[in-house]
Amino acid sequence: MVMKVPPQHPILSKQYAIFTPAIDQLAEVIGDWIEEQATGGYIWGPSRYGKSRAVQYFLSEILSERFGKKIPLVIINRTMAHNSAGAFFSDVLRAAGQKYWGSRQTPRKKEQMAINCFLALAKGGGSNTAILLIDEAQTMTDKELIWLTGLQNEIENAGVMLTVIQIGSHQLDYVHSIQALTGNAHVSARFFVRSAQFHGISSIEQVKYVLIGYENDSEWPANSRTSFTEAFGMRPGQLTSLSQILWETFVKFFPKEYIEMQASIEIPMQHFARTVEAILKANAAGENWDELCSEKSLAEIIAKTALDRHLQLVTAAFLRKKPDRGRV
Repeated sequence: MVMKVPPQHPILSKQYAIFTPAIDQLAEVIGDWIEEQATGGYIWGPSRYGKSRAVQYFLSEILSERFGKKIPLVIINRTMAHNSAGAFFSDVLRAAGQKYWGSRQTPRKKEQMAINCFLALAKGGGSNTAILLIDEAQTMTDKELIWLTGLQNEIENAGVMLTVIQIGSHQLDYVHSIQALTGNAHVSARFFVRSAQFHGISSIEQVKYVLIGYENDSEWPANSRTSFTEAFGMRPGQLTSLSQILWETFVKFFPKEYIEMQASIEIPMQHFARTVEAILKANAAGENWDELCSEKSLAEIIAKTALDRHLQLVTAAFLRKKPDRGRV
């Protein structure tokens, strides 16, 4: 049976996220850092693992549930390095939703506006804590970290603890090395002492967990009780029945060198999601299910996500850094 799915469906527009064990771990770690009133922490993991989606779709809600109130959380979706303090603080103000972030003000005035913004957020949330989360933080420059240090100091002097969480694709030892080489060990102590890795999908059980998310923990349109899989013509349990063969097929794409360095298989969420989307679309188009679910067919679908190229790049990056890096 051929199913006609509206083009605005989240699976087709790719405007969605599925909860994973890694997202749960991320929120727990960040929640612990908030409780400890840490000055900063660094979350790292290879690109395409789903770090940005985790922050965008789930983090605020999970933290609010944990602490029983809305946590003052400002998220900077970083796109470039800033050469001036004014541009840096404008980015902070824009992330905080300040409508005058682009106004012509001196850098010092913009910094004071950012300070006042965080103080107001903390007061409005009924706490003495505020969180600044910087996504794609692997390109943060020395100057930006120094401006961030000054911002944090002034906010703390006003009685509010600002915890800075950075999320990047570089491993922590790489960041530490850069800070040491540039003479900013004190910056490392402030922002990078606490660290955690964001993982991919690392077992059959986790594959099944994510597939259940597509089947049971998804809905579109809102309040329709129609799951993503149902919209694409699947029966309950049909997608999760692929857990083992999907895992086994993905594993065969991983180079031996990658497995030796990582000591585990970790499927990037982006490649996993593209694979699931292709399966759903093929099913909706009326393709034979048994043929679609064969190892050969699934391998072809996975290959089209360019997973092999991604793994080659990640492996090459690990090999280049291997002589100089310690273990996290």
